[in-house]
Amino acid sequence: MRYMTLFCLLSILSCDKALDADSIIDRSIDAHGGWDAYSTLHMVRYDKKYDLYTEDGSLERSFDQKHLTHINPEYKNEIVRTDGSVLSFDGIEISKKMGDSTMQVTAGDTGLIYSSFYVLAQPFKLKDPGASLTYEGLDTLFNGRAAHVVKVEYKEEGKENHPWWFYFDPVDFKMIGNMVDHNGSFSLITNDEYVEYKGIIWNAKRTGYRTTPEGEILFKRSDYVYEYFP
Repeated sequence: MRYMTLFCLLSILSCDKALDADSIIDRSIDAHGGWDAYSTLHMVRYDKKYDLYTEDGSLERSFDQKHLTHINPEYKNEIVRTDGSVLSFDGIEISKKMGDSTMQVTAGDTGLIYSSFYVLAQPFKLKDPGASLTYEGLDTLFNGRAAHVVKVEYKEEGKENHPWWFYFDPVDFKMIGNMVDHNGSFSLITNDEYVEYKGIIWNAKRTGYRTTPEGEILFKRSDYVYEYFP
C-alpha cells in the first residue's frame, strides 16, 4: 500500500496521541452502534448475495444465502445455501440437510457456520477472547482513503493462523475494510455501503479484491450485497 507522507502522518497522529489498537476498536464499536446495542442483540436475519469473478473479469459463480443467527443467550446458526441445502448449528453440533435427507458435514461447512457471523459482526467480534491486536499506524488504501490499521492474529495450538488487517476511518472510526492472508494469498474487502438494523450499523455492500502482500490490487474478485429482516 502507498503510505502517506510523513507530514500527513504526523499531522493526524498529533490530534490523538493516545490511540492504540484497543482504543481504535472501542471507538469503532461506538461508531457502529455501541456495545450495549450489540450485547443485547438476540437474533440477526439476513440474506447474503455475492458474485465471484475470474481474473479476466468474467463471472465465475453467484451465491444466494439466507442466514438466521441467534447470538444471545447462546450462539446458534442456520444457513440456507444456494443449492437448497440447510446448514444448522444448534449450540452443540452441526448438521446438514437437503430436504429430508441428511448430508455429510464438510470442513468447509463447519468453517462457514463459525465464520459467517465473525465476518458480519465486525468490529464487535474483535473483542472476543484470543485475538492478538497490534496497531500498525496510518496507511492509505488503493482508493486513496486514509485508514488506521489494526493487525489481528489468532494463535491457537494446532490451528492455522491467518493474519487479518482491519482498516478504520480516522475521522468517524467506522470499519472501512479488511485484508486477510490465506497462506500467502491476500484478499482485501472494502466496506462500501452501510445500513442501520436493530440499532447497529452493518455492512450493506462490499467489494473483494485479490492483492499483493503490500495491498496492491491484482483484480476484482467479488461483490457482496446484504439485506436484513426483522
